[in-house]
Amino acid sequence: MTSKRIIVLVLLVGALILCPGVAALLNPAAIYCTSLNNTYTITTGSDGGQSGTCVLPDKKSVDAWQFLEGRVAQKYNYCGLNNYSTHPVTDANLCAGISSASCALCVLPDGKEKEVTSLMGLNFKEPNLVVETTSCGGNTCPVNPSSSSTQSKNSIPVNVVTILCAIGAAAGCAVVMRRK
Repeated sequence: MTSKRIIVLVLLVGALILCPGVAALLNPAAIYCTSLNNTYTITTGSDGGQSGTCVLPDKKSVDAWQFLEGRVAQKYNYCGLNNYSTHPVTDANLCAGISSASCALCVLPDGKEKEVTSLMGLNFKEPNLVVETTSCGGNTCPVNPSSSSTQSKNSIPVNVVTILCAIGAAAGCAVVMRRK
């Protein structure tokens, strides 16, 4: 491997390390709790750690992630409120939509099981988030594939940000996120 290839590889790996959390996601447990008209609260412990709780209609507070995963208060979860059975599972593929290894499945009348947040149509992507390329120093920066423009400051869909972060860093571009 030539030294030029090693340098490019090091730059790409470095850019990926610096840009892993670019795709902003909302807290699935908080969204789930509030979408059922419950109150979501954050409690800070004496050690400085934070935990989310969901306050249910009976005023009982439960851990918000356990509630989302169907492990507590099943009569108040989406499945229970719609007269479906709740089946908590540990399966990273089934639960990928909430970025967790555990989730709740609703058992529908026909016996089929569906992950609760997909059944509800919930979306955990940060709304109105765009990513721009700027400071290209004469280089051609990555642009939105759906756009015919090649000028800098083009909006880029968040789902391609991590890749563009690596490419942009290698090309000398800065990648900037902002709200619309």
